[in-house]
Amino acid sequence: MHKIKWLIKSYMALNKISSLRELADITGIKYTTLMTHLTCPSQLRAYEIKALDDALHFEDADLLVMIREAAA
Repeated sequence: MHKIKWLIKSYMALNKISSLRELADITGIKYTTLMTHLTCPSQLRAYEIKALDDALHFEDADLLVMIREAAA
C-alpha cells in the first residue's frame, strides 16, 4: 500500500470519515480522481493536498510525506 493511501485511511479513521466516497464529497475531489491519486500520488495537485488537509487535519510531518509523495 502506498504511503499516501495508508495516511489517508488512518486520518479518515481519526476523523470518523467512513468511506473514500464520503472523503471525496467533503473535499470536493471527484471520487474517481481520488481513487487515481491513491494509486498514483504523483498526480496530486497542491489544491487537492490542501483540500485533504482541510478535511483530515494532517500533522506537519505527515503533510510533508504527502507533498513529497506527490512530487515524486
